[in-house]
Amino acid sequence: MPIRSERALLTGLALYAVLILGSQASMSIGIGILLGFAFYAFGGAKALWNAVVSAAREPEMARYLRATNLITLACFLSLLFAHFTPVVIGGMKPEVNFLKDMWKAWYFYWPLMTVPCVLALSLSSRRRLIQIFLAAFAVVSVIGCAQYFTGWPRPQSIPGTNRFHVTVFPGHHLSFASIAIFPFFMAVAECFEPKWIKRSWAIPLAIVGGLAIFGTYSRQVWLSLPIGLFISAVVSLPKRAAIAAFISGVLLIIGLMQVPMIHDRAMNGMGIGERVELWKINTEFFKLRPLTGIGWHHNLQMAGAYYHTYRPEIAAPFVGHAHSNFFEFLGGLGLCGVAAYFFWTWTNLRQAYRAGAGFFAAWVVFHLNGLTQVNLWESKVMHSMMWSIALILVVLITRREEEAGRK
Repeated sequence: MPIRSERALLTGLALYAVLILGSQASMSIGIGILLGFAFYAFGGAKALWNAVVSAAREPEMARYLRATNLITLACFLSLLFAHFTPVVIGGMKPEVNFLKDMWKAWYFYWPLMTVPCVLALSLSSRRRLIQIFLAAFAVVSVIGCAQYFTGWPRPQSIPGTNRFHVTVFPGHHLSFASIAIFPFFMAVAECFEPKWIKRSWAIPLAIVGGLAIFGTYSRQVWLSLPIGLFISAVVSLPKRAAIAAFISGVLLIIGLMQVPMIHDRAMNGMGIGERVELWKINTEFFKLRPLTGIGWHHNLQMAGAYYHTYRPEIAAPFVGHAHSNFFEFLGGLGLCGVAAYFFWTWTNLRQAYRAGAGFFAAWVVFHLNGLTQVNLWESKVMHSMMWSIALILVVLITRREEEAGRK
């Protein structure tokens, strides 16, 4: 589809791609910037809307939207039942506000805007866009490595050490880890098979990005990251080289575990008991409402009511979301939500695998991290999730069109 200004569109996309590596405020600003540049580049609302409709008709996008619609429907049904036939615990029931509670669902539809914008770029402009995105990640990673020693820009001390969690601009170490894995594994993929940047740039970027993620000091990330690297090696390398890479990785992990500070953190059980208790509570919510759960995100407030009613001996309970994507769906949305979540995850992983090892490894690690945190619903993380999905869809759509053109 012809556009008025490719330069304007590239500028808007590049600014958005950089800003989603920042704070929640910068991410919101990035949305407005991209919309403004896209409106101008396409020549008005009608042309932009036509591009969105055209992208929605692509088989890959349609497949993604089917899975997304199921999650949206499951969320709405859980709220509908929570509103009209609520579960009551200790006199408390979910306070449903459909507009507020459903608000985050829009993130899952954001690729409808970003995909047609990226598709409208020439191949050289797309390469430039990815290069800018990875360069921004390099800068953020360097800041993260420095933050581990200095605490700047936002100090969060690592218990038992004189070091600091790497949080950079998102402000939380788990948020940064979930955001950073997407560009990190893109850089790792470039080390094996350069498509967007030179290998001489990809290797140091992967190293500094990996160090920044390691510096978040998340035990789950420490467990899942090697699995992602192993997947990248197996998918990208010949058999012997993949085996050698795997053995080298195991030896590296064994070596790192000999470092006292790393060993102590890995073996520290802090926070595990509290998470297990929340998982048990969300299992109880599931038993109370098996099909639709207690209400999307309302398991957070109802966890407090559960402790007050059934565990009054605990004066200051650890309450909040389920600290697991699976248990968040199980307790909040029931079997309908779990089924939708599994289908969405399967669809997403399948398309990521077809798009390339870097995308697939990143999403495997993302979901492994989600076993002990609710990264799927975190606004700051959702921008990076949807940006990765947009790039996956662009790769698949472009490849299919190229293959059709060769026939």
